[in-house]
Amino acid sequence: MAARDSLQSQLEHLQTKYVGTGHADTTKYEWAVNQHRDTLASFVGHQHLLDYLAVAESAPLGRLRYRLLEKMIDPCGPPPPTEDEEADSTDSAAVAHAQAAAAAQAQAVAAAAAAAAAAAASQPAAFGFGAGDVPRPPGQMSGVSTGPQ
Repeated sequence: MAARDSLQSQLEHLQTKYVGTGHADTTKYEWAVNQHRDTLASFVGHQHLLDYLAVAESAPLGRLRYRLLEKMIDPCGPPPPTEDEEADSTDSAAVAHAQAAAAAQAQAVAAAAAAAAAAAASQPAAFGFGAGDVPRPPGQMSGVSTGPQ
């Protein structure tokens, strides 16, 4: 019996010390969030995994690390509504508030997309060529006559 009590106390100690070990009341969402955060933390913490992802995604290391850290904030999206929230969501004021928030978020996304498109348009294209420039072999310059053809 003492071994059983000892095992139970060790398990309780681990559950209080480490967040991701879970407990009897851990929901599927909480488990998935812990799993995703552990994976993302491993990617950020192990340089060889970060290098591999950067090569696979053709992204700079700093930008990739920043994106992974940002993703750790809410890796699985918003939590599912609880029973109390479901009962309250039928209230018309809550529905109107949710619709207004969704409209504001849609406007923010559209504004961010427009700003990104404007920034991309103002940036020079890769390899130093402009939007209308096409690399040509020597001797085939556009607008310059190289002699009879």
